[in-house]
Amino acid sequence: MLHALGSLTPEQFLRDYWQKKPCVIRQGFPDFQDPLEPEELAGLACEEDVESRIVLEKGGKHAWEVRHGPFKESHFTKLPATHWTVLVQRVDHQVPAVAAMLDHFRYLPNWRLDDIMISYAAPQGGVGPHVDNYDVFLIQGKGSRRWTVGEAVGEDQEIFPNDEIRHVKAYAPIMDTVLMPGDILYIPPRCPHEGIALEACMTYSVGFRAPSQRDLVKGFVASLEDDFSETLRYSDPDLQIQDNPGEIRAEALERAQRLVLDAMSDKAAFADFFGRYLTWPKGGLWEPDEEMPAETIWAEIAGEGVLIREPATRIAYIVQPNAIQLYVSSEAIELEPSALDCVQVLAGQCEIPLAELRRFGENLELRNLLTTLIQKGYWVFNEI
Repeated sequence: MLHALGSLTPEQFLRDYWQKKPCVIRQGFPDFQDPLEPEELAGLACEEDVESRIVLEKGGKHAWEVRHGPFKESHFTKLPATHWTVLVQRVDHQVPAVAAMLDHFRYLPNWRLDDIMISYAAPQGGVGPHVDNYDVFLIQGKGSRRWTVGEAVGEDQEIFPNDEIRHVKAYAPIMDTVLMPGDILYIPPRCPHEGIALEACMTYSVGFRAPSQRDLVKGFVASLEDDFSETLRYSDPDLQIQDNPGEIRAEALERAQRLVLDAMSDKAAFADFFGRYLTWPKGGLWEPDEEMPAETIWAEIAGEGVLIREPATRIAYIVQPNAIQLYVSSEAIELEPSALDCVQVLAGQCEIPLAELRRFGENLELRNLLTTLIQKGYWVFNEI
């Protein structure tokens, strides 16, 4: 198993650090070479379908000004010499070599992996002391950056100079370190941190999904809306005379709450919602320009090469007592339990040798599954 943990094993990291305390991993990526240059990152920030920002601590209209892309090339020539950062989201969707970095984090569930954001900072650039609500690994590319990290804080420590950055009040660092190329800093949720570029540098941020209670409740309730009963209503056939008609008594509260909880207690319904929710692609759904005929697909599979999952494709599965629920880009596909081997290959490997796929073509259900997924552009062929 690939991992970027240095001398730590995945088991040691999960036991001692994951969601517990920050950790510096020296040379997690030994002899690290940036998979793209700062000019290429700036080029991505100029594209219409790429989410990007520039944060200026100084030199903007006000302190910590945030500007949103897409930018023009001339925008970068007008920036000051220091104290600014450009951040580009989901670069793993754009650059295969960046997407390959995620293979070093597969000891964590795929559904927890979010994306890779890359930042380029001018000397003294950063986004200020802030918190994130999720786990993040910060991989140092070219240049160097000084980081301080504090103990986890509550929401009362957040201050908002604008709506873009979750700045926090001054904190006492429990870690003060400088990262060099290939070094990694792991930061648990809610630990305040600040990185300041000691020279022009690149940082690769691998973030992890952490759905909030509010998002899950709102999403689940919305998914059940059409299933809520209009005829099932509050009832109290054992109603008794009470001392004051203005009181809402405990038994009434319990009945009303039970009516709500019963509607949300269906485990199968929640599993289906969760699978769809987690596999919804952040960049939105997309379709290939044209659908590849099934005959062409299986002629390709008969040859040499690999099948590559498109970086924007999210996939997960849930093993049910009598079925396998496969979720691909929020689409639910119910399969026979015998499909588990194929599903595990699809969900566990980003690149699948075609020779490994050929055995699944003997099963009609799996043959149709693979045909459909390739036709929808979730997987593409690549010759070796």
